[in-house]
Amino acid sequence: MIFLFFGGFTRFDQTALDRFPVFSDVIDLSKKGEVKWTPNTEHWKTLIGFTPYKGKAMLSLNFDSPGDADASDTDLQVEMSAVGVNKYGKKHDRNIIDWYISSNKPFSKSRKIWQTLKEWGLGMVEITGDEDIIITMTILEPNLHPKLHCPRFKLIVYHDYAWTSHARRIQCTFFDFLFTALAIGISIRGLIKTSPAYFAENDSV
Repeated sequence: MIFLFFGGFTRFDQTALDRFPVFSDVIDLSKKGEVKWTPNTEHWKTLIGFTPYKGKAMLSLNFDSPGDADASDTDLQVEMSAVGVNKYGKKHDRNIIDWYISSNKPFSKSRKIWQTLKEWGLGMVEITGDEDIIITMTILEPNLHPKLHCPRFKLIVYHDYAWTSHARRIQCTFFDFLFTALAIGISIRGLIKTSPAYFAENDSV
């Protein structure tokens, strides 16, 4: 109950959902202009109630092969936006700007988000579960390192990575306890069935 009260199951949901990223088709970064994408997040259902996911999602550029290029060294400059459109056609800004992501220009010299060999961070998007999300990348300066192939948008449920390690540990501990209790229960039942008292009782019947 304490675990539930502090939002443990909700965070387990996020830990599970982060295994199901959404990818766009391959996009062209070689020329200026707008690239739009409407990700399908309908399969992001929570484990409790199977309700649509509501929360933050991490947006990035994903490549199908590792490269040795740094985002800050490619001259690529883009401006990001994310708009939520509800069933009535009303639009809301869903691009998250906060203390960490302080700009919608992720490759500006003054600001660098996360980066790996196959992925460059673009920002964070707010998911409400009842809107279509339209992501727009405006390419201001095209430039793509030749070793980074097939760029695509990637959207994945955000979670606290520090929490994830604890969540995995709690999950493993829970299953260890469950299987241990089951094994003990089976052993006790076996001992009862082989005890003299058990045979005496069944013989009297």
